[in-house]
This record gives sequence, C-alpha cells and structure tokens, in this order.
Amino acid sequence: MDDTQQLKAEFPLGDLKIVVSEPTPSQLFALGLSRKSSDADQAYLVRRLCRVLETLTGPEQWYDVIEDGLINGEISPTQLMEMASAVLQFPWADHRKPVAAPVDVVGTPAAPDAGPRIISGG
Repeated sequence: MDDTQQLKAEFPLGDLKIVVSEPTPSQLFALGLSRKSSDADQAYLVRRLCRVLETLTGPEQWYDVIEDGLINGEISPTQLMEMASAVLQFPWADHRKPVAAPVDVVGTPAAPDAGPRIISGG
C-alpha cells in the first residue's frame, strides 16, 4: 500500500501519544498463528506482539519513546499491552476511504485474475 494512503492513528500510552499504522492482514494473521494456551507460550505471544507493534509504530517511536519509556518507568508493561489491544481492536476499516473497483474499457467491472494455471508440462 502507498505510504501516503496508509491509515495511521494516534493512541495514548501513559502520558504519551503514539502514532500507529493500520495492521496489515498478514500481521494480524501472524498474531493469530501465535495464540497458544500454555503459560510457556505466553512469552512467545508477547514477543510476537511487540515485533508487530514495533513495525506499526516505526523504529523511531519504538526505541526512542516506547522502549525508553519502559526502561525509565514512564510506561508500564500493562499500559503497553492495553495500547496494543486498542490498536488491534480499533475500527480501522471505518476510517478507510472507499476504493473504486477497477473498470475495463467498456465501463463494466474488470474480471478478477483467473488464479493459478499450468504454463508448461503435462
């Protein structure tokens, strides 16, 4: 997606405001794959969630604001997890501009790609 059209929202984190990009379907899928029930796997989920948040906030905010805030005690882990939950539950689609369907020359909607096809052998 073009960076100029990527949705961004501001989320409170303690006394700070963090700008977060909309999660991609792939990022949400990766988090979904990480959900496991045992306590040992909770650390894995937290690490995965932090990696996705780092991507969504950008390295400057992640290291210079969030990580420093955690180290200095300005942000608690609970506050960070609450912000992460707010980011993932935010109604991103409600704020996205509608995109027109591609149209062919005659003005009818263009046909979607046919999908996989054999190009040799067989």
